[in-house]
Amino acid sequence: MTLLLPTLAAAIALRVNYTGDPADGTRTRDRDAIWLGHAWVDGRKTDKDVTALAARLRTTGIRDRVR
Repeated sequence: MTLLLPTLAAAIALRVNYTGDPADGTRTRDRDAIWLGHAWVDGRKTDKDVTALAARLRTTGIRDRVR
């Protein structure tokens, strides 16, 4: 009973927090993330790759700051 009550309370709290509809702007548009592998941090990518990535990012909703 000692473990059941806190676990049940946590489960109920999570369920209540995630009810309802998401606010506007919180849904994905399938253009708001890009997976970058470890080659981007281990030196295998060149300046040409970075330029190509920048061009690709311009066509997405990904930004480095809030507009």
